[in-house]
Amino acid sequence: MENTLVIAESLKPQEIMNGWSTIDLAVKEQLKDYANIVFTLEDIADAKPVLAALNKLDKKLDEIKKDVKNKILAEYSEFEPLVKDTRAEVQAVYNNIKVQTEAVELERRAAKKEEIRAYFDNMASRQNLSQMGDLIFNYIYDSSWENVSCPMKKYKESIDASLLSISKDLEALDFISNEDNKEILEKVYMDTLDMNIVYSKKKELDDYAQAIAERSRTEAQAKILESAKKAQDYVAEKQKAFEAQTIEQAKVSSLNHTNTNDDTDDFIAVSAPIIPMNDITLVLKGISNEALDDLKCFMEMNDIIYEI
Repeated sequence: MENTLVIAESLKPQEIMNGWSTIDLAVKEQLKDYANIVFTLEDIADAKPVLAALNKLDKKLDEIKKDVKNKILAEYSEFEPLVKDTRAEVQAVYNNIKVQTEAVELERRAAKKEEIRAYFDNMASRQNLSQMGDLIFNYIYDSSWENVSCPMKKYKESIDASLLSISKDLEALDFISNEDNKEILEKVYMDTLDMNIVYSKKKELDDYAQAIAERSRTEAQAKILESAKKAQDYVAEKQKAFEAQTIEQAKVSSLNHTNTNDDTDDFIAVSAPIIPMNDITLVLKGISNEALDDLKCFMEMNDIIYEI
């Protein structure tokens, strides 16, 4: 077996790998002599040389492996730059042709895009959308239309459908807009070309306007009720002062009559005079019908005569 291994050391890596089955067979034959050995207490000392021989054999096989590896790597290190140089020549020719094909492809795609843009401009003009041309074109454009495999019919149908949809969107936008939100909603649509976002924005604006209107109505009602209350207090105060003045005048008149007619028992009846009522003018600006109804109800409950 050792002779077989010594011979193996003189062989080239490829020869060793190709003839490894012979070496493997020789090793296995040698191992048969030891595979079934059973050592006892009496002959255990005989196991040491056997272990030494097997260990020596294992190390020898490992040395052969490393030697073959080093020789292969040495041969590869000489071979690799040769292949690298050859590949560099192939890649240089490849890159030269690739640059040409890419330039031609870019030119072809640019021409195809111009063709698509010309069709788009024509159809946009028919839909009165030329002013939004760049915006719409950049939004709907699909670079796959430039592919050789993309038929003309495909991009034309897509452009026609998009322009029709946008025309309908603009009609809907005009319908839902008013003086207060038109500018905002138009900007939202121009930024997104998405009516769902426009509807969402409109709801937001409507909710805000409704909240402002409700707050204004509440504040107006409060001011009206406050003004009406002041008017009622003013009338009550004037009435009270007039009654006091009238009573005082009646007392003085009664006293004078008593002094001049001591012998008479005539009863002098003093009737309450009609209280002069002052006219109060309220100027109400921007009041809602609902707030005006509340004011009318308040004045009627307090017997206040009003004219509108």
